[in-house]
Amino acid sequence: WLQQDVKKCKIIIKNGGKIPTSEHKPNYKIYPSADELINVLRNTKNELLFLDLETDGPHNIQCMGFSFGLDKPTYCFPFILHDYSLGYSHQLFCKIIHALMIALQDNIAVAFNGAAFDFMVFARKYCIPIVKAKDVMLMQHRCYQRVEKSLGHAMSLWTWEPFHKDEGDTGYHSIEQVNKKMQYCAKDVYGMMLVYEAMMKHADRNPGLHESFNQVNDAIIPYMCM
Repeated sequence: WLQQDVKKCKIIIKNGGKIPTSEHKPNYKIYPSADELINVLRNTKNELLFLDLETDGPHNIQCMGFSFGLDKPTYCFPFILHDYSLGYSHQLFCKIIHALMIALQDNIAVAFNGAAFDFMVFARKYCIPIVKAKDVMLMQHRCYQRVEKSLGHAMSLWTWEPFHKDEGDTGYHSIEQVNKKMQYCAKDVYGMMLVYEAMMKHADRNPGLHESFNQVNDAIIPYMCM
């Protein structure tokens, strides 16, 4: 970490004291309409589906963020509100879940620690199957085995994004807190996409690393089934 932080300091100094910014700009869509959600989930095929879940203690999904790439919007929508009512009407919520199942079938699900959490919540709590998957935390381990592997650490290692992980330390007891949680979740998805992009460029420069990524990601579904 000392080496990485010193490298960043040197880049900032050479940049006249300015922190570099990403070529990408986040486009957050918080609490979009059901029709927009259903349309993008049902009609996007053969892409990477980056996703993140926020849950309560019993693993009820409070909200879900997702995106199909850095050049696409990052959506976040509630499964439940602060009073445990559905985020959409019962009929629309069922259609959203059906569209989500189609998206998970027709695309590759990508999450951070998904094999041990997000994908398991889908499968065990909601009976939503995961067909094809990648886990960015497992990929982080293949890059640097001895480095901490949380999303906050990974974003610090690979990106110039400001720290935001403390923004998730909020309750879920009012509409305002629901909105804050969704904004935090959307930032997690965007940060994960930046990390993934940086990892893939890193793998281009390191022979065998792409194959190592494929090896560990191919193990996710057998691991979950076991």
